[in-house]
Formats: sequence, structure tokens, C-alpha cells
Amino acid sequence: MLERISKFILSLFPDGFNPVDMLTSLGFIIAIVFIAAVLIRIIHKKASKYNHALASAMAILFTYLSLIVLHDIVPSITGPALKMLPLIEFNGKTISLFTFSMEHFADGCTEFLYVFILSFILIGLDDMIPDARNALSWIILQFVIASIALVAYYIVLKCIDTFAPNILDSYAPMILVCILLFMIFLGLLKVLFSLMLVAVSPLLGAVSTFFSTTNLGQALGKAVMCSLVLVVVCAYLQNLGLTSVAIGDLNFLVCALPMAVLLGLWFVVGYVL
Repeated sequence: MLERISKFILSLFPDGFNPVDMLTSLGFIIAIVFIAAVLIRIIHKKASKYNHALASAMAILFTYLSLIVLHDIVPSITGPALKMLPLIEFNGKTISLFTFSMEHFADGCTEFLYVFILSFILIGLDDMIPDARNALSWIILQFVIASIALVAYYIVLKCIDTFAPNILDSYAPMILVCILLFMIFLGLLKVLFSLMLVAVSPLLGAVSTFFSTTNLGQALGKAVMCSLVLVVVCAYLQNLGLTSVAIGDLNFLVCALPMAVLLGLWFVVGYVL
């Protein structure tokens, strides 16, 4: 009886589809998200805004799967969106994951920079909008933010292509180094001003610490964390051998469980924790 049920369930999926790989991938994503969330809570001793970076990573992965599922329904919208998104290459029939390797270090930096831009936009929008009052309004608001982030990402890419074409492809490593140095500079500046003012007045030092915790610095840090999570997930899928898949094989039945898991992680990490 169980064998018949298992054969029937497997028959619903495309030929060659391996549910074990899917479950293994979901287990890996769940593990990395919760381990990172626990470490953040331990380091900061309380709920941290950096958990929003993990939630943003889940939001981006959920958006990818949603666009794939909706492709057969509204290809005129989902097609251009899939083509502009980082970490994947979409030609209308198949989706290929970007392959990170030391042999193509410059290309990897470029792809990471695109992921960083998308993450920074999504996190920046999330930071600007006040927290929702209840779970339902939070879910609705998050879907709106993700949709706006895609449009904003498209506009940013168009502006770059218009005013500074090929700058990301040509100078990606240098740009990433500048972002890293800027984040270090913000941290050092915060420490320097705090020490100087504490020496003069503890009250001024406290005020300095409050104002020097810049939203920009936090957004940059969260965008880097979100990008790293996405790159790690992409690399893990490549390690499983998932480098290219036909768009028709990723139907709603195949994507339903991953979408439910990603939505649950998105909600737990972004709203509950």
C-alpha cells in the first residue's frame, strides 16, 4: 500500500525529479537560517535587526519561485523579471544557476554585486516602512515591499546601463572593496567619536553612540549578510548537481513545498524573532 502511494506521488513529478534532493536542500536552508538567527541573538543578546537580512534572503528566494510558477500564466511579466535577476540565467526555456569559482573570480564579484544591490534595495525599503501591527498586515506589507523592490531594482539597472554602462562588469571587485572599506570606516568613526566624547562627557558619548549607529551602515551590513546567504544557497544547490533545469519541470507541484517552507521562514525570522 505504501509502495503504491509513493509511486503515485512520484508519478506526479516530472521524470528525473528527485524529491530527496529537494528535501535535503530545504533542510540545509532551514538549518543555515536558524543557526544564523540563533548566533545573531546570542551576539546581540536580544532581537536584532540583522534577522531582517535573513528574512530578506527568504523573500528573494520566494520571489524567484513565485516568478517561475507564474511564468506560464503571465510570461510577458515574469520573463523579463527572471532575465534581470542575479544568480540565474533564463533563456525562456531553462534556468541555469550562476557557477561561482576561483577561475571566474571577476564574474563572481559582478554577480555578488548584483545580488548586493537587490538585497540593499529590499532591506532599505523594509527599514523605511514602519513595522506592521499584526501578522496579516505584515505579510501583505512584505509582498508589497518585495514587488516594489523588483521595480526599483529594474530602474537602478536601467540607470546604470544609461549613465555608466558596463561599470559593474568592469569594476565589480573594486566596488565591493570600496563598500567593505566604507563599512569599516563607519565602524571606526563610531568608535572614535564615542571614545573622544566619552572622555569629555559620558552624556555626550551616549548621544554620539546613539546617532552614529547609522541606518546606512546597518543597511549595508544586512545587505552583505543577505547576499552571502543567497550565494551559499546557490553554491549548495550547485554541489547537489542542480545547475540547469527546464522551466516546465518547475511546476506548482514541485515548487509548492519549497515555497511554503520559504514563506514560513520569511515570517518566523522576519516577524516572530
